[in-house]
Amino acid sequence: MNSNEVGFIPFFYNIKWSRNLNELLSKYFYCPYYNKNEKTYLPGKSQQSDYMSKSISDFRSKGIEKIIFSDFLECFDLTWIRSTSVKEIFGIIHSLNFINADIPGAEKKYQEYEKTISAFANKLFCATDFVKDNLPYKNVESIGLPIFNERKQTSTSDKIIWNHRLSRDKNPLKLFELNSDIKNKLIISSPINNSSTNYIKKIKEEFKNFIFNPSEEEYYNILNDVGFGISFNEYETFGYSVLESIQNGIMYFVQRKKTTCSSEIIIDELLFNEIDELQEKISFFSKEENFNKRIEIVNKQQEKINKYYFKNWIKVLSEKISVDLIENKKGDIFDL
Repeated sequence: MNSNEVGFIPFFYNIKWSRNLNELLSKYFYCPYYNKNEKTYLPGKSQQSDYMSKSISDFRSKGIEKIIFSDFLECFDLTWIRSTSVKEIFGIIHSLNFINADIPGAEKKYQEYEKTISAFANKLFCATDFVKDNLPYKNVESIGLPIFNERKQTSTSDKIIWNHRLSRDKNPLKLFELNSDIKNKLIISSPINNSSTNYIKKIKEEFKNFIFNPSEEEYYNILNDVGFGISFNEYETFGYSVLESIQNGIMYFVQRKKTTCSSEIIIDELLFNEIDELQEKISFFSKEENFNKRIEIVNKQQEKINKYYFKNWIKVLSEKISVDLIENKKGDIFDL
């Protein structure tokens, strides 16, 4: 079976990795009502139900036998497959019950959702083994998520980036424990959300280099200007910003914790236990005489995550669902 004979239903989640994932899958799988020219989907969650019913009708008329969906579809009722030709259903779920853990009532809501999709789906593909091992379902396999920026050579810069959300699970208060030398070289790049207000004022008082809600161009300019990255995340199911930074040639240090996927994705040389160890490593690799060792370690880390580069990742996905990858022909994906 060819990939463009497989139905695809994207989740409308307006963050970069999700948009890129949907764009990639729509390149190969059949996605009704996708606006190819503007690269957008129906704009809001309120329209998901209508989108779903149209997609189901379209799949039914075309005799679609396999479908794949991306991440959370809050209105995704899989009972409709009983009345269609669909024989297999696959989901790219990222992390399921790890999502929105800070939102009151979210855990119960998503547990109910999980039970539905785990009962109907043939296979659910999650971000990491750390996620898989914490989910009570047998039909889950980890294949990661696709990263899209091209691999670059090791950066020579001694600037440092912290590029995470200003939320409790990202542990931004640890930034205040850094020594003055690290703080002076640190650039904080973060999106703003409802949980950010508790930290913004403190950051503005303590740090001189920060940018909130950077544009994509601004963000990549920052990545091109730094040589080190740091993460103190309390919980991590994949670490998209970390992997994207590594791909960009940044030496990224991640705190070792049992509640993250760090030991699964990050090599030992880039893991640290306490802040003193982190600061010693940054100081050591900032010296010119240690740059060749820095190149060696960054290359080793980039090789470890090469399987997530989108050209490799999509091949793995196609093998897992037993389809041949063929790009959609012009006109196969049509406008609204």
